[in-house]
Amino acid sequence: MAKSKAWPVAVLLLAACSDLKFQVRQQDIMMSDIVGLEKSVTVQGQADFYWAGFYPSSQTIWADQEIMKYSTLQHLAALEIKTFRTWGDWLAMLFTLGLYVPVHYELTARGVDYGDY
Repeated sequence: MAKSKAWPVAVLLLAACSDLKFQVRQQDIMMSDIVGLEKSVTVQGQADFYWAGFYPSSQTIWADQEIMKYSTLQHLAALEIKTFRTWGDWLAMLFTLGLYVPVHYELTARGVDYGDY
């Protein structure tokens, strides 16, 4: 009986070692008592890994910087982080045999918005 040569590739793909870290630089977290200044913002992004997730082995997403880049929200009071893969991500991993591994993330933050004042 012939041995399959595909099992080392399958083991490599299942043992992907990508690490996606979320950090916040902002130290002053506060809630406003002023009505109308509190706002919720959702930002989506994508982190790309290569070689079955081995390169880069780790990526850091600065959550507060991502939120402030796409909104006028400042002084974060709450932060929710979700990571997920879309069907397109799974297809990309399948067709490239794990050479390209995308990971999507969604950041939802509440805080004070001074953009309108």
